[in-house]
Amino acid sequence: MLSGDTDSQFVTDSAAKMVKVVPENVNKGIVSVIGGKTQKIVQILENGNFASDTGWSSTNVSRTISGNVAMITVRTALTGSCLLYKPVTFLSNHKYIISCDVKKNSSTTVRIGFRSTQTMAELKVNNVWTKMSVISTNDMSSSVGFIAYFSDLPTVDDTFEIKNVQVFDLTAMFGAGKEPTVIEQFINDIPYAEGSYLWSAPIKKVVLNS
Repeated sequence: MLSGDTDSQFVTDSAAKMVKVVPENVNKGIVSVIGGKTQKIVQILENGNFASDTGWSSTNVSRTISGNVAMITVRTALTGSCLLYKPVTFLSNHKYIISCDVKKNSSTTVRIGFRSTQTMAELKVNNVWTKMSVISTNDMSSSVGFIAYFSDLPTVDDTFEIKNVQVFDLTAMFGAGKEPTVIEQFINDIPYAEGSYLWSAPIKKVVLNS
């Protein structure tokens, strides 16, 4: 049983004393939440957290959903045609950012983006979960959708895993002409959610004692 001065020391049953020492050159402080910026979020892709397989389709690959992750495995090796697809309704000339986490097991490059545009994000590293994001303007048909695919010729049984797929309508969020062009910090911080809502990230302040 422990007894003794709880403010500065402990005494064990064997009477051995252990004294807590705080170095004089270490500042002690407190952390407080001082508020945060509130941002309107418009995230238009449904079931990007792979709660189920609903709404997803694929070509020349098999897909397995487990633990909110989709595993895509090549079954017929064709260049640029081993893909995962999700239709999304886009507004013409709106700017969007696509974001997801991807991990692949082979040297074949994985790309994500809109199906009918050339603006893509590429993943080249293997066996590491990587946040991928790309900003693109839909100047094509409203029927284009999200696509993730092997851009090179893969090998049968090559795989990539994908989760947390989100498509943000930047024009609806910030206004035409005011859309951000660099948004990595925003993408890293925001959790998965769907629809239109207000999101606020708390800002923490550390006050050091003198």
